[in-house]
Amino acid sequence: MGPRQTPTDGRLGHATRLRHHQSEIDYAGHAQALSGMLAAQQDGPRGRAAAHDIDSAVTALDGWRAAHRDIETDMTTLAIGSMVIGVSRGFAVGGGIWPRLNEYH
Repeated sequence: MGPRQTPTDGRLGHATRLRHHQSEIDYAGHAQALSGMLAAQQDGPRGRAAAHDIDSAVTALDGWRAAHRDIETDMTTLAIGSMVIGVSRGFAVGGGIWPRLNEYH
């Protein structure tokens, strides 16, 4: 690993976090806009004629939001699990190295 690699990795991680944050902002905006459009269609002059289709779209949007929440929860759980595994491996490596280092003293 070269001396320039670590700052580059840090910037890449920062860019990834910013991109994820922007995608959350985009998701919230798009979901809100779609919800507003569906409400306008329900209240509009053709709302009665297309009630079944609009209701299906509202149900689909609710399912989309539920799936998004589930994915967010799963990703959070995955991130926590990854940190636990990483720390555990660090302790395992440290536990294996320290006794050997002490032997050389």
